[in-house]
Amino acid sequence: MITALVATGKVGSNIGAELGSMKVTEQIDAMEVSGTDPFKFLVVSRVLATTLMIPVLVVYTAFVGLTGSYINVHTNEQTSWITFIQNAFSQLSFLDFSATIIKAIVFGFTIGIARTLIMNPEVMLYDEPTAGLDPITSVEINNLFWMYRSSITPVLL
Repeated sequence: MITALVATGKVGSNIGAELGSMKVTEQIDAMEVSGTDPFKFLVVSRVLATTLMIPVLVVYTAFVGLTGSYINVHTNEQTSWITFIQNAFSQLSFLDFSATIIKAIVFGFTIGIARTLIMNPEVMLYDEPTAGLDPITSVEINNLFWMYRSSITPVLL
């Protein structure tokens, strides 16, 4: 589950930043005007993606950890892969595997829900938002800060 915790920081912050930016630049309002349901298009897709991919990521990291363990044991004790796998899985039951996958699914769902439903931020952090942009786009971003200064607190880094 350490993998899911790491994914929470990376994936969760990306989802929150993207949706917060879309809210500030009125992209979500534009979706509503065009007849697209922003909840269905933005929230459901992100929740579904995290719900499905966190278990895949957990299984992948478990395999990588198992392979690393085998390399260590094989180097020190000359154990074969079959013997290593038999000994490693002899004490595990189906309940252990299913509990891990269910926890990963629930955690993936929680990551998606927690980050996508926070779409009205009070403070938004921008790390050099106009760096590398042309002057016209930089002016537009600065105008957005001034326009939304009453509803959010932008913090420029």
